[in-house]
Amino acid sequence: MKPRLFLQVFITSLLLIQNASAKEYEQDPFNDADFAIKPTLLDKAHPTQKRLELGLDFTTSMVSKYAKHKGFVGTIGYHFHDSFALELYGGIMVGKHDPIMATVQNKINANGGGRNPNFPDLQMMTWIADAVFLWTPIYGKINLVSELAISGNIYFLLGAGANGARHIEYTGEKVSDGVKFNFQWGAGGRIYLTSWMAIRMEYRDIDYFGKWKSNNDKTKKTPDYTYLTMNHMFHIGLSFFPF
Repeated sequence: MKPRLFLQVFITSLLLIQNASAKEYEQDPFNDADFAIKPTLLDKAHPTQKRLELGLDFTTSMVSKYAKHKGFVGTIGYHFHDSFALELYGGIMVGKHDPIMATVQNKINANGGGRNPNFPDLQMMTWIADAVFLWTPIYGKINLVSELAISGNIYFLLGAGANGARHIEYTGEKVSDGVKFNFQWGAGGRIYLTSWMAIRMEYRDIDYFGKWKSNNDKTKKTPDYTYLTMNHMFHIGLSFFPF
C-alpha cells in the first residue's frame, strides 16, 4: 500500500471511530455518563448576582510583631455578578502591645526608664474605612448526608482606604499618629446557612507605611526611617442577603 493511500485510510478510520464514540456517548442508554450530573453540579443554590450583602465580623490579630488588635467591622457589599462584588469595609480596632513589648518596657523601666523601646512598628490601628473588590471564582457543595448539601464559596479580595493610628508612650499615654493610607488583600469563604444568611471567615492583611526615628540619633538630623506595618487579621462573622 502506498504511503498516501495508507494515510487516507488511517484518517478515515479515526473519523469513523470518533463519530461512533460520540453517538454512543450522546445516547447514554443507561443514563450513567458523567454529563448526567452536570446540571446538578453547576446549579447554584444561592446565587448572589444583583444582591446586597451586609456583614458584621469580629476580627483579631493572627500574627503580631510588637502590637496586636481586636475589634468589630461591618461591610456593605453589592454583587453585580456571581463572581464579582464591591464592598465598603469599616470598623473600630482596639490595639495594645504584644506581651514581649511589655517585657522590654519593664526592663527599660528597671534601668532608669524615661524612654520608649527603640523599635519601629509600634503603631496600632484605631479605626478603618476601606473600599474592597471581591472576586469569587470557586463555588462548591459539601454533601454531608444523602439529603443535605451545604453550599459555599471561596473568594479573594483587594482594597484600599484609610485608618487611624496611635502609639502608647512609656508613661501609658496614648498618642495619636494621625491618619494613614492603607491597602489590604486576603481571601475568605462563605458557608450558606440559608438563602439569606451565611457564615463568613476571612484572612485580611492590612498594611500601611509609618515613620520612625531611632532614639540613638542624638543629632536629630537623620531622616525618619519609613517602614511597612503589616497587620495579619482573622475575621469571622455573619453575612446577610436582605434582597
